[in-house]
Amino acid sequence: MAAAKVLSFLCLLMFMPLFFTPGCGNEVCEEWLSDTYRMLVMCSSEKCNQLCVSEGATRGRCGFLIVRSFCYCTKECDES
Repeated sequence: MAAAKVLSFLCLLMFMPLFFTPGCGNEVCEEWLSDTYRMLVMCSSEKCNQLCVSEGATRGRCGFLIVRSFCYCTKECDES
């Protein structure tokens, strides 16, 4: 019984990074500003975008699942 609990806990730890990352982007031309995230009570794409653009980022995205209340900002590079 204890072994099953430990195994379940280790499995959960393995998947935790998926819950805390904002998403995948084009790593070459998109830089996630890990120090630029804000706690929003109900994160909406529109509110998150407005907040991030006002702070100098290109756009914002709400987190996934249990971190839905976090707004992550990203700055895209200029490809010209």
